[in-house]
Amino acid sequence: MEIISVSSISIFVLIVEQILRNSFKKFEKFLNFIPLISALTGGILGLILFFTLPEIIPVTNFIHAIIAGMISGLSATGSNEAINKIKEFVAIKKQSKQLSEKAKKEQEIENITEEKQQVLENEETKNN
Repeated sequence: MEIISVSSISIFVLIVEQILRNSFKKFEKFLNFIPLISALTGGILGLILFFTLPEIIPVTNFIHAIIAGMISGLSATGSNEAINKIKEFVAIKKQSKQLSEKAKKEQEIENITEEKQQVLENEETKNN
């Protein structure tokens, strides 16, 4: 039960974080405060859980509940960043593969062009 409460705080904070990110995409400076907002949201949730469902959160006083909630909130931010970096890596890898395939096709075209030139040169030398 204790593990569920900590991860549920993280999941809830992650949802709030995604809503904020999508709502305030144009405000780049606001996005810099999302880790702070996540920590505060997690701390508030930890405090609420401590007083409403004390058997769920594994702490003995409200200060520890706030700290556990804040850590859970920050873990949501870290999870979000990890997901974003994985997506970014996959996109770069895909783009790299596409560029590699394009370069191979260009090389094939160049090789065919060179072969045609050699055939034409050979025909010219035979005719002369």
